[in-house]
Amino acid sequence: MHLIKEEERANYYLQPETKTPLLNTIQGEIIEKQAPNLVDKDSGCDYMFQHSKLEDLALMYRLFKRVDTCLKFIIAKMQPYIESRGDKIVMDEALLKDAVEFTGKLLAFKAEMDVMVEHAFLNDIKFQKARDVSFQNFMNK
Repeated sequence: MHLIKEEERANYYLQPETKTPLLNTIQGEIIEKQAPNLVDKDSGCDYMFQHSKLEDLALMYRLFKRVDTCLKFIIAKMQPYIESRGDKIVMDEALLKDAVEFTGKLLAFKAEMDVMVEHAFLNDIKFQKARDVSFQNFMNK
């Protein structure tokens, strides 16, 4: 609601030919320059992935989506997270002895990551590909 009023105010005061370049400059300064810091904070991507903070990841995704080149920062955190969790499953000696439990853990993990990509990242193809590559990496070990 508050954002709508600010946008209406911007439309009132700014010429249409000025508004877009100004917004691009502001987004570049505020989002693009701060994106690396945001994903690396203690409460950044690693924390959000580990604690299943899907709403927070969705907010970060929507913000970073405004400057499309910033999505790579989230992906760079997501891939090692998936591979690390996957490694724990495929390297677990106890699970390897029980094929049913092993398969169940892998399927549950895949479902969890599918939900994350669907809800937090709106099934963005970049995140789908990153998820799939990460699964291939740990499965091929």
